[in-house]
Amino acid sequence: MLLAMAIAKERLGENSLIPNWTWYDHLARYHFAAQFVKDKILLDCACGAGVGTEIFAKEGAKEIIGVDVSDAALEQARQRTTPFNCTFKKGDATHLPVKDRSVDVYISLETIEHINEVDSYLSEAKRVLKDDGVFICSTPNRRVSNPGKTLDDKPWNRYHVREYDHKEFAGLLSRSFPLIEWHGLNPNSIKKTSLLNAIGAHTPFHFALRINQVYKLMNMFFDRPAYHRVVPWDHKWDYEFFIAVCRFYERST
Repeated sequence: MLLAMAIAKERLGENSLIPNWTWYDHLARYHFAAQFVKDKILLDCACGAGVGTEIFAKEGAKEIIGVDVSDAALEQARQRTTPFNCTFKKGDATHLPVKDRSVDVYISLETIEHINEVDSYLSEAKRVLKDDGVFICSTPNRRVSNPGKTLDDKPWNRYHVREYDHKEFAGLLSRSFPLIEWHGLNPNSIKKTSLLNAIGAHTPFHFALRINQVYKLMNMFFDRPAYHRVVPWDHKWDYEFFIAVCRFYERST
């Protein structure tokens, strides 16, 4: 129930009152994931009102199973994707209403930070994927979203259970998926994030995060969708979001 309430509060839709950059970030992740879906059986977990589902369908997914905890969101998703081969089911990421080894691609964007039972979440991903399947997962980078805080600290976003740094997130995923290709969204200077993390570790009330938010507000009038792109991982940067493309085996050539 808590998971359902949290995801419902953060669900993306046309009536969502969110900054432009949040839209741009979501769309960037959707379009990145869409390159993997053509002619595939796809599971879209936490599909919400179907904004991403529609993009995946237009990019040629053979079949889409959308899963969400909200009946209202699922109905919106059905209306949005009526022309396409989409089926929607109520459920959550730790108990997927999907058959074993039935999915080619499992897309789960901005979901894991809402989940307490991460082992169940990853076990379900392994269960529903075919042997040559692909799991695409994204989450915020705590060094940017909550500078100076640890894995055990409550995130500033009250709907998030926990947020990860890269080492923690990689360690978590690698227990289930031996092969991971890393990508990032919204690069930040390591010098900048290191300074903010040093400030955040020694100040109360998410002070360092507030500095980062002011910086983003100052740039909001110059923001453009083109500034929000998912790119291959480069260790020279601290990305605001991690995007992991996970597999069990090397791709065949």
